Amino acid sequence: MQYNKLKENLSKYVEFVKSFKKPDLGDNLLIISEHASRPAARILHMSFLSAGKTSYLYTPTESSFYLLPYNENVGNVIIFASKKDPKAIHAAEVARLMDRKIIFVSPEMDKNIEERLEYINALRIKIETEAPIITMGLLSLFWSSEQSGLRAERMKREIEKIDTSLEWLEEKYGDSIQRVRLIESDAIFAYTPSTEAGGIYAYYAVPNCLLPLPFELAIENRLRLPIVLLTSTTDIEDYKSMIIALKSNRKNEIIEFNTDPITAGIYSMLFISMVSGNFI
Repeated sequence: MQYNKLKENLSKYVEFVKSFKKPDLGDNLLIISEHASRPAARILHMSFLSAGKTSYLYTPTESSFYLLPYNENVGNVIIFASKKDPKAIHAAEVARLMDRKIIFVSPEMDKNIEERLEYINALRIKIETEAPIITMGLLSLFWSSEQSGLRAERMKREIEKIDTSLEWLEEKYGDSIQRVRLIESDAIFAYTPSTEAGGIYAYYAVPNCLLPLPFELAIENRLRLPIVLLTSTTDIEDYKSMIIALKSNRKNEIIEFNTDPITAGIYSMLFISMVSGNFI
C-alpha cells in the first residue's frame, strides 16, 4: 500500500473509533482477548496500570474457568475478539451469569453469535473496517484510562494527533523502516512490555515475521535469526545488558520509541504497518 493510502486509511480508522462514545469502564476492569486481539487489550491494560487502577488481562479460557466464577472483585468486562472466536462468546456468557456489564468488541460475526450477544445484552462494538486489529488498537487508545498531572495533557495531545503520526514515524524512524523492509530471511520480532502490541501485530502484518517474542526469550535466539527489537525509552533501562548483546550483531535492528509507554504500543503497531505497507 502506498504511503499516502496508509495516511488516508489511518485517518479513516481514527474517525471510525471516534464515532463510539467512550463507556464508563470503571475500576477492576477485566480485559479478555485471544492472540490476534491482544494488541488492543494490551494498550488498554497498560493505560489502567499507569493510571493506578486495577485491571485483569486474561484469555477467554482463563476468564471463563479460573477467574469469573471465583473473583468477586471483577467489575466490568471488555472482550476483544477476532471474527471467529467461540471461546470469547463463552466468556461473555459466563460474565453475564456473573452479572457483569459486558462490552464486546470485534468484527461482525455470524447471525447466531450476534443473536447470543444480543440476548445477554452486551454493549456491542462492531469493527466495520478492513483492518480490525489496528482499529481495535486505536479504539483502546481512545478509551484508555485518564492519567494524572502533566502526563494527562501530554497524552491528550498525542492521542488527538494520532492520525498524523505516520509523518512523525517516517521522519524519526524512516531509516529503520527501510532496513527492516530489506531483511530477506525470516526474523524474530521482539518486544518489551510497552511494545507488546507491535510485536504481536508484526506476526499478522509482516510476512517474514517467524516469531513474536518477549525480548528475554528472543535474545536466546537459538534459531540464529535476525532480531527486530521494538522497545521504548521507559523500558530500555531494564534491558541495557541485553541490548548491548543485541547490538553486537549488525543483522539486528533496535527501534526505541521515545514516547509515553501507553502510546508506544500504538506507535509500534503503526511502525509495523509502515514496514509491511499495509494495515491488518
